[in-house]
Amino acid sequence: MHPRNAYFSPEVQQQKINNITKQSYDVIFHTATTIVIFTLFRNESWFPMCSGGVGSCDAIFTDYPNWP
Repeated sequence: MHPRNAYFSPEVQQQKINNITKQSYDVIFHTATTIVIFTLFRNESWFPMCSGGVGSCDAIFTDYPNWP
């Protein structure tokens, strides 16, 4: 088969579709997970202000290893 025809073969097209589908799912999953985690933990004292929380970066390990 000519290399140009191999580019449009059904196997290659299906592989590309599968790759794009997986990448799209990964982007949606990680974005949603980040939003949910930020919403749940933004008011915790151990979530530092430099990451959008209310705690301080200096106090991240204050109670280590006795974390709640």
